[in-house]
Amino acid sequence: MGSSCLNSSRTVLERPISFSFDKQCRPCPTSGFSLLMRRKYTNIVRCQGNGNVRNPNGYPPIVTERPAAATVTEDHMVLSSNAKIRKDVGMMDLTSYKETTALGTIDTCLSEGIGIVRFLRGKEFLITGATGFLGKVLIEKILRTNPDVGKIYVLIKAKDKEAAMERLKCEIVNIELFRCLKEIHGSNYQAFMLRKLIPVVGNVREANLGLETGLADEISEEVDVIINSAANTTFDERYDVALDINTIGPCRIMSFAKRFKRLKLLLHVSTDAYSQVNSLSSSIFTSIAYVNGQRQENTPLLDIETEIKLAFDSKKTSCDSSMIQEMKDLGLERAKIHGWQDTYVFTKAMGEMAINCMRGDIPVVTIRPSVIESTCKEPFPGWMEGNRFDNANTQKLMEEMSEEERTSFDFNVASISWKDYISNVHIPGLRRHVMKGRGICTKSQLVGTTL
Repeated sequence: MGSSCLNSSRTVLERPISFSFDKQCRPCPTSGFSLLMRRKYTNIVRCQGNGNVRNPNGYPPIVTERPAAATVTEDHMVLSSNAKIRKDVGMMDLTSYKETTALGTIDTCLSEGIGIVRFLRGKEFLITGATGFLGKVLIEKILRTNPDVGKIYVLIKAKDKEAAMERLKCEIVNIELFRCLKEIHGSNYQAFMLRKLIPVVGNVREANLGLETGLADEISEEVDVIINSAANTTFDERYDVALDINTIGPCRIMSFAKRFKRLKLLLHVSTDAYSQVNSLSSSIFTSIAYVNGQRQENTPLLDIETEIKLAFDSKKTSCDSSMIQEMKDLGLERAKIHGWQDTYVFTKAMGEMAINCMRGDIPVVTIRPSVIESTCKEPFPGWMEGNRFDNANTQKLMEEMSEEERTSFDFNVASISWKDYISNVHIPGLRRHVMKGRGICTKSQLVGTTL
């Protein structure tokens, strides 16, 4: 099975200590995870108005402390409470500075800000989920703002190299999102893109990400930054599938990352939907302790290993729709038991927890984008891909309407006209609710309502 955390056909768990969290992500008293709580204030940076980067305590973020590591062996995910904690992991590559004074301040080069362009220059990347909306936007931004970056290895699910190259061209290189780059490079655009973007056949659901041995060695030797944007975003996905991608997938990526010789950063794309984060919190283990300002008591402990084992022990291999629905229902049931609203955010939350436990001395940044609609300004306004909103509930509601209601409240959910929305939904609804019982509002008045 290689160095994978787990795979979908075999679940073997061996733990010298328990991997348990409650809804507040507080470690169980017997879990041995107290070391993780030491991360408070060690990885938070704030940008001051003059461009300097400082920690909340006023000192520059040159040295950060990392928690005890969790390791992945050939067949087991083993969590160790005795791993060495390193304090020599620097963030100097992330900032533009000249020297450190006796007071610990950084003389930042204002023309470079915090050094983003300098950091990107010459760096090589491994990006998962690159054919998704966020991955494409990220690639476009990197190549447009800094064409001097090194190679970008793009993990693509495909049957062979030719199929991976075809997906790269059809789903990234030749789409409208990259039109600004096409204008910049003109006739050299295709050559530029294919020189920078290296498609690699792989899958986050497989050991070593499904990479060939030689290619895996090459990537681990050359890559500076890993960006994990791979995810299954279906809210009610089968529990085993969602866990395999959103929870175990990050474990496999982190396991692979431990082989890297020059890794500067692992950027993990999560979601802000899985918790209402208290703004006063300082780390992942305390930031989700409060939901809507309230501590979540009476919520059972969340043991990630138990959830994984439950999912795969219950796995239904049949394609029968009833079997598929059973696995979907299981995911929603487990999510709600532990306080999350759906399978997607629940499994993404567990993926974050696993990464933070396994990271060791690997620099990790987790970002939580909210609901994604379209590009706002760059590379141009309004680009979007696919349907960004789920109209299923509205459509089901309209299917249940009577003929009278359809006449009064007709609304095309596939093409929003705000005039129609206000006039045919809000205003008639208000009039019907307030005035119909008083004999003031008639059917003809409802139909004839306009702005």
